[in-house]
Amino acid sequence: MRRLLLVDESDDIVHGGLTYVVACAVVLSGDVALLAAHLQTVLSVNPDRQRPFHWSTEGPILRTRMLEAVATDTEVAYAVIGQIDGTRGQEAVRYDCMRTLLRLAGRGADELVVESRERALRNVGQNRTDHRAIVDARHAGDVSPSLRYRWADKADPLVWAPDAIAGMALAMRREDSRWLDIFVAAGGDLHVATIDP
Repeated sequence: MRRLLLVDESDDIVHGGLTYVVACAVVLSGDVALLAAHLQTVLSVNPDRQRPFHWSTEGPILRTRMLEAVATDTEVAYAVIGQIDGTRGQEAVRYDCMRTLLRLAGRGADELVVESRERALRNVGQNRTDHRAIVDARHAGDVSPSLRYRWADKADPLVWAPDAIAGMALAMRREDSRWLDIFVAAGGDLHVATIDP
C-alpha cells in the first residue's frame, strides 16, 4: 500500500512571534479518500460555509472535530518547529524544517502533497524552497528517488489535516496542550522535533 505525506505550516509571525512550524500527516493510500471525506464532513455541519478549513480562523468546536478526524484517519503525525532569528529568515527556517520532516517521515513515502504558498500549483516563488528541500532529500537518500510530489491549494481537504497538526504544535509551543490532549485522546500519534537556531 502506498504511503502519502500531507504537509502544511503555521507560524506566529503576523502576531510578532518568530516560531515557524512545518507539519505532516502520514496517510496510507487506502485511507486517503476516507480522510478527505471525513474532513469534508467536519465542515458540512454548516451547510452555508464557503471557505475551507484554516486553523487560525476556526473556533474550538471545529478545531476539536478536525483533530479528532485527523487522529482517526492518519497513521502518524509529525511537527518540526523552527525559530526565525536575525541570521535565518523564514525561507531558511522553512527549508530546514522541510528537510528535517523528510528525514523523519520520508522513508517509504510514495507521494508528497504540500499546500502551495503561491496561487500557482507549481515550482514558483516560495514553492521553490520546498522543491529544493525535496531534491536535496532525494540526493541524501531521505526519500525515494521516485517520490512523487505536488502542491495543493487550501480548497483540497487533504491539506487541512497538516494545517490542524501545525496549529496544534504551535499551540503546544505556547504551552497550550489542550489540543494535543484532544488529539491523543482520539488515538493520534504526534512526533515533534525542534530545529536549533
